[in-house]
Order: sequence, then C-alpha cells, then structure tokens
Amino acid sequence: MARGLRAWSPSIGSRQRREDAVARLIAGRGAVSGRRSRSAGSVDPSRVQSNSRSDFRFAVVVLAFAGILGSLVQTLIIPVLAQLPVLLDTSVAGASWVVTVTLLTGAVVTPISGRLGDTYGRRRVLMICVASLLVGSVICALTSDLSVLIIGRALQGMATSVVPLGMSILRNMLEPARLPVAIAMVSAAAGVGGSVGLPLAAVVAEYLDWHLLFWACAAVAAISIVLIAVVVPRDTVSRPRARAGFDYVGAVLLAALLTCMLTAITMAPKWGWADPRITGMFTATVLMVVIFYLYERRARQPLVNMPLFLSRSILSLNVVTVFTGFGMMAMSLILTRLIQAPTSTGYGLGLSITMTGLCLAPGGVIMLMCPPVAAALAARRGSKLPLVIGIVVMTGSYAIAAVIPYTTAVVVVVGALNAAGLALVLASVPALMMQAAPAAETAAANGQNALMRTVGTATSSAVVAMIMSATVSAQAPDFSTEGGIRTAFAVGGLVCLAALVATLSVPQAHPTAGRRSTADELDRRVG
Repeated sequence: MARGLRAWSPSIGSRQRREDAVARLIAGRGAVSGRRSRSAGSVDPSRVQSNSRSDFRFAVVVLAFAGILGSLVQTLIIPVLAQLPVLLDTSVAGASWVVTVTLLTGAVVTPISGRLGDTYGRRRVLMICVASLLVGSVICALTSDLSVLIIGRALQGMATSVVPLGMSILRNMLEPARLPVAIAMVSAAAGVGGSVGLPLAAVVAEYLDWHLLFWACAAVAAISIVLIAVVVPRDTVSRPRARAGFDYVGAVLLAALLTCMLTAITMAPKWGWADPRITGMFTATVLMVVIFYLYERRARQPLVNMPLFLSRSILSLNVVTVFTGFGMMAMSLILTRLIQAPTSTGYGLGLSITMTGLCLAPGGVIMLMCPPVAAALAARRGSKLPLVIGIVVMTGSYAIAAVIPYTTAVVVVVGALNAAGLALVLASVPALMMQAAPAAETAAANGQNALMRTVGTATSSAVVAMIMSATVSAQAPDFSTEGGIRTAFAVGGLVCLAALVATLSVPQAHPTAGRRSTADELDRRVG
C-alpha cells in the first residue's frame, strides 16, 4: 500500500484527501461502488472494520478445525476395513461400499455445495454439511448393519465440501494481506486430518470398539457446528443471484455422470475392466458429459461456468489437482500395504495396524509446519513457486521408494517427504485458483477443484488395486510381490512428473499484483 501511495501524482490534492482515501480503503476494498460492495464475494466493509486480529485468527482456526474433520471422514474407516466383512457379516465387495459411498457422495456434493454457497451463503451451506456429518456419524455409531452403515457413510461424505467452502469464506471476510496464510492453513487441514486421524483411528480399532470412532466423530462435529456459528461471520450474498435460483437440472446431470464415472473406476479392479457393467457406465459417462456441457452453455444460472472452467488458468490447475490427488492417495495406499505385509514376502515390515499409523504420523506433523513456508514463498515469489517445489518433492519421494531397500526409517522418511510436498501443493492451488476465479465464483471454483482431487484419488485407488491384484505374492496371497510394490511407486512417480509438466500451463502469480491493484484502486477513488 505504501508503495502505491508514493506512486500517486502530486496533483491528487491535500494530505487530508489521501488520509480519507486510505481510511475508506481499509473500511472495505469492495466498496468501490455501491453495487460492487453488495456483490457476492466482495469484502463486507462493516465486517472488515469489526474483525480484529484475534477474530481473524479464531475464524481461521475454526475453519481449519472443520477442514480436519472433513478430511478425517475419508481415513476414519481404513484401520477396520479388513475386519468389516466379519464385523458386518458381509462379503469383501459389500464392505468396500462403506468407503466407496463416501467417495461418491463427496464427489457429487462438493461442486454442488460450492454453487449453493455462492448463491445462498457459504457459512449456511458449511453448517449444513457439518450437520450432515454429525447425523451420519450417529447413524454409523448405532448400527452394525451394512445397509444402515452405508446410509450413514453417505451422509458423512457431505463433509468433503468443508475445505473448499471454508476457503471461500476466508476470501469473503479477509483483506488480501491476510489471505495467503489463512488459505494455506485451511488447505493443509485436508491432509492433516488424514495423516493424524489414521494413527488415532488405528489405536481405537485395535484396542476398543470400532463404533467409538463414529461417536468421537459425532462429538467433534457438534463442537465444530457451535464454533462456526459463534466465530465465523455471515457472508454477503448477491440478491440478484439468489433470485435467479439454482441449476437443479445441471446438478442432477452432474450427479449422474459422476456416479457412473466414479463407480466404474472404483469397481473396475473387482469386476474387470472389460465387464459389460464397467464399459456401460463409462459409455454413459461420456454421453452425459456431452449433454451436461451443452446444457450448461445455455443455462441461465449454470452450475458450472464453462468458459471459466475451460480457461487456461483454471483448467491447468484442475489437471494438476487430478495428478497430485493421485499421488496423495497412492502413497498412503502403497505404504500401508508395505508396512503390514509379512516379512515372508521379502520386503514387508510385518507391523500391526497401530504401528502402521505411527509410521505415517510424522507426515501429519510435517503438514502442520509447511503452510507458513508456502505462504512466505508465495509472498516473495508468487504461489506458483511453492506449487512447483511441492510437486518436485512428491516426485522425489516416489523415486526414492521405487529403488531403495525398505526399512522402517525409509518408510517414515518417504511418507514425510510426500506429506511435505503435498502440503505445499494444497496450500498453493487454492491461492492460485482464487486469483484466477472471480470473487462471485470462488466457492464453485474451489468445489470443482476439490472434485478434481476426488477423481485423482479414486483413479489412484483403482490403479493401485489393479497393480496389487496382478502381482500376488506366493508367500502371502493377500499381498503383492516386491515387484508390484515398486511398480506402484514408479507409476505414482510418473503421475507426479506429469503434474510437474502440467504446471507449465499455470500462469505465474506475481506477489506484487495485489499491491499494484490496490494503488490503482486508490488512484481511481481519489483522482
């Protein structure tokens, strides 16, 4: 700001006029005109005035806490997944739907909730998503029936929307100077929840009743709802946009095509890629993508802004997110198998569920430390630099794992490296996305980006399962050979390398851009 003030022409007027202009700017950058101050995504002047530094920090902590809760849903059931067929008196295929349904619900709800947030209020939609998690957790905690458990897990899947909604709320309530660190913290929460939640869930699963996992999740969700209601301010909503309504037809089309696509990707390793059900779902997906695109191009209030979605900056970031989502999930899946594989396989560590969680726990600690680093790099060189560094680190972790002998120390180091790179990526992509998307499209753009990560993780699960099933160990039929493990690591590394190539199309975000635009705005308002 100071640099912008020095750039003013001497003809602007008296010092009083400059001081008045600065005061108006601090009161709310969104108030350039009466119409802009009321638009969705602009900074509410009264809110900026009332938000002290402590208020800002409390809001960030609460939204990060909610983000950890949202990501915890994905890993909560992993420690007991192998025991579910016995616990629920069902088949392995039936038990797998306890995980699959959460993935499907999250993929469908995330982009839809983003648009609902932009239309009717992000805080309101955020609280609904966390409330759904609360209800779903209670349902899961009270049942041992597979069908009822699947319903509860479907409701839990709505919490996947928490992180993109939280980041959109931050853009609406904070000034640009405070935004990078806040976005980095909330973004990293998506990885921290999985890394920290896995060892905690493993301990509970091994020594206590598995239903306690869901009771604990319900209690944390209830606390989160109260904190959001008390700490997070209401966000502004554009009245014309709210009156325009919601694209229900587009939402149904998107839900149908995502259900077909992700079900096919998830079930292909079990049913076979040539199975008529799989080929039929992939064919239906392609047809619905065409129909969805044509409809959205003509919709009055489209669920997905196609010109924005297909723009170079947004599209390249979404491609990077698909690939890094693959790298995020693949590392977790492969390391878990490697740690638990018996020593008779020649590579396995033969450790328990609890020890598996403890080996992966350092990654969660690393992810808590990386967001400030990403924010500092972004402030100096722009958000693209930490993105590139993060992908390089992720690629390196796969390269190491693909070639060196396996020990407990190697597993811990590889997992921590991957987590560090992932934290930089998760902190950078939302910042770049917010610079590329208009303020009124923030929640929708973040929701679509979160969907791309889900596509990456789902594809990763299918590919890793295919590699493992094709390389079964003779000594341990439930596990892969060492060659299969190293092949899976190599594939993960190649996908991360593809993400690095995709960053070439990501526009460079200049750290001084916000300062220049601030100076320009001051000039317009007082000139």
